[in-house]
Amino acid sequence: MQLIRASLALHGRSLSLLEQVYGAKQAATPRTHTRFLRQLKAIVGERACPIIVTDAGFRAPWFAAVEKLGWHWLGRIRGRDLLRPADHPQARWASCRSVWAQATTRPSDLGAYECVRSRPHVCRLVLLKHEPKGRHKHTVRGTRARSKHSRKNARSQTEPWLLAASCSLRQLSAAAIAARYAQRMQIEPSFRDTKNARWGLGLERSGTRTPERLAVLVLIATLAQWVLYLVGQWAYDGQQQRHWQLTNRRSRPQLSVHQLGWLIVTVLDPPTEPLLQIISRWSNPNAALEV
Repeated sequence: MQLIRASLALHGRSLSLLEQVYGAKQAATPRTHTRFLRQLKAIVGERACPIIVTDAGFRAPWFAAVEKLGWHWLGRIRGRDLLRPADHPQARWASCRSVWAQATTRPSDLGAYECVRSRPHVCRLVLLKHEPKGRHKHTVRGTRARSKHSRKNARSQTEPWLLAASCSLRQLSAAAIAARYAQRMQIEPSFRDTKNARWGLGLERSGTRTPERLAVLVLIATLAQWVLYLVGQWAYDGQQQRHWQLTNRRSRPQLSVHQLGWLIVTVLDPPTEPLLQIISRWSNPNAALEV
């Protein structure tokens, strides 16, 4: 089973707007993606024109479906995808890795390219390489993890970012494109908040193998995440985050709104009336999107 989630990046965490559970074979089909995007458009409204940011698992058919809705999109190209300059249609297709040598720590605009030889789609490419952070996952014995999953994640972090953006985002600089893609990482802590048994709601321990049952559990978890966000927002409004911060630094928040809400709920007993007031104030979805 696979979960397709559309989230709004907000205050260090992503808040779910639409989540659907599918079987492994059904989740990757263009028909499923088209239906998902139509339902998402019904939620955000006709006047909204969001930037849909996705990981490397979404490719040309997804980008084309997003453009049909009049929206912008931003993704990442990895693996064995082939490229060629859009202004040289007679050029040979080359591996996406062929441009990695040009990567620097400053985002660079490579211009318009055709991506994926089987279904060519014109897009704008941005290339960026991050400085190594020296992070290594270790086993319980203290040795560096060498599992297939660990090595796959390591490659993902060390490879340069080759970002593909819709041509409608031509007004954004290469640095702005990279900054918006970095916001996609906010969905990863949100997955942990839902699945992890130690740091989250423990959905991974449900053991369910039925898509319908998992969909119900995901709905309950999503509602719980929204409540935690509202509690955290109420706490920030009352400046209660100062009691939980390790330092007095104010230039950058040390706690996400969700994390602060989790601390308030698990350690304290939040007053009911202020929480009801903030839920009432935020009952209009447009109000939450304006924050």
